[in-house]
Amino acid sequence: MNDRLQVGIEYDYEENNLLPLLTYRWLEATEDTPAVMLGTNSAWPSSEVDGNVVMVTLAQMLGQDTSATVGAAYFLEDYTWRVPASLSHRLKDNLSFSVSYDGDNLNPMLILDRKGASISLILLGGEDPAISVSLFQ
Repeated sequence: MNDRLQVGIEYDYEENNLLPLLTYRWLEATEDTPAVMLGTNSAWPSSEVDGNVVMVTLAQMLGQDTSATVGAAYFLEDYTWRVPASLSHRLKDNLSFSVSYDGDNLNPMLILDRKGASISLILLGGEDPAISVSLFQ
């Protein structure tokens, strides 16, 4: 939608349903303060629950090519709180490596960004290979 608001829809083929995605950047990051984002997205890649989560996330650049996030996520399916986090590093233009913690497991990812799309090769829980494709305008 704009620099502060992202809206989308995620299709979960295993459950055959659509899930809303929304992220609003409430505060911009500075050198001393992380960005603060509010939103809802799918519980994926959590292996424990499905459905949507409502979350607040803090994000900060740790260097020119490295960033980190940490958040608080409320899982609407089982009414529990989790603490997701991630560490990402850009390897070169359009290619990055990330390790996300979904509140249960570590999920390493190799992400290829192209104009209008992002393709992620993921090892769910460090074991099960998966592919995620995000299309955007």
